[in-house]
Parts: sequence; C-alpha cells; structure tokens
Amino acid sequence: MFHWEGNRPVEAYEPMLAVRNVSPFDYFWSPDSPSSGKGTFDLIRERMTKYRQMMSATLPGYITKNVVEALQQFALPETNRNWLNPVPDKPMASSLMWGLDDSIDVIRHYGLLSGRELRRYGMAVDDGEYHETEAVVLAYWTIRLLVNPNLHTAERPVYVISYQRTPGKLPGHGVAVG
Repeated sequence: MFHWEGNRPVEAYEPMLAVRNVSPFDYFWSPDSPSSGKGTFDLIRERMTKYRQMMSATLPGYITKNVVEALQQFALPETNRNWLNPVPDKPMASSLMWGLDDSIDVIRHYGLLSGRELRRYGMAVDDGEYHETEAVVLAYWTIRLLVNPNLHTAERPVYVISYQRTPGKLPGHGVAVG
C-alpha cells in the first residue's frame, strides 16, 4: 500500500487478517482442551512446497540452518518424503527429483513450551517458566520457533466450529454426509 509523505509516495506495510480452512483430519488438540486454543497445545498438519521452504529460510523466526539441513536430507532419493505416514506396504514417496512445487508435510505447533526446551534454541529464558510459542516442525528439525512477546495473552490463531456444540468438549456434532 502506498501513502503520501509530503510530495512523494511511500510504500507502507499493514497487517492483514488472513483466514484459511483446515481439514478436521489435520487438526489435533491436547486432551485438556475444553475449546480450541485453550489447552496445552494445538497441532495443525499442513503442506509446504520446497520453494516456500527455501524462501522462508531467511524470514524472521525461521532457523536457517535447520531449513537447509531438512531440504538437503529430503532431496536425497533414498529419503521418504512421506515422513508422517510411513506405510511399509507402499513404496516411498520419493523420486530422483524433488521439484520446487512438490510439497511435504509439516506440523505447526501452537502451545506452551518450557524455558528448558526453548534454551536449546538459544533463547534467554528462565528454565522454570512456560511460554506461549509457535513452532513449525519438519521431521527431526524445528524450522521455525517464535515466542509470543505478550505475556498476558495466550490467544492462538485457531478457531473451530461445529454444527452442534458439545458442552465442555472441543469436538461437537457435525452434519452427516453420505
């Protein structure tokens, strides 16, 4: 977006609310969750293309070394890119070429992590404290880690809706489709 400063246009960036649908089969919550975003953690399985991973390596919050290591590992022809659903009876989801538009599963974790866990990533926090975080995990690598800087809010960007709510529980009743 451009706005005027004096007699010349200046480019400005403004945050914009973005919403995306997540399949109920790709959303997992902690057993102590009375509703979305209110338990110990929320997990979302999503797909990232190789190109998006390469471009994200330089963005704030992403751990460049881990992104590069993961990309190198999954580029090997003997590595199974279907790391979340390894089925021994089916052939590996790999090939000699891993194109820029080919995608792979990642797990987005919203939830509490202890200072002891965060310290491994070079964050100066107290070991006994718990912090609201967002982490993106690709197999053995944490490729993104952000700590919510506002200690007074633990809101997570996860919302669910059911056709009919079940009191005190996250999953509700849906419309049967056949």
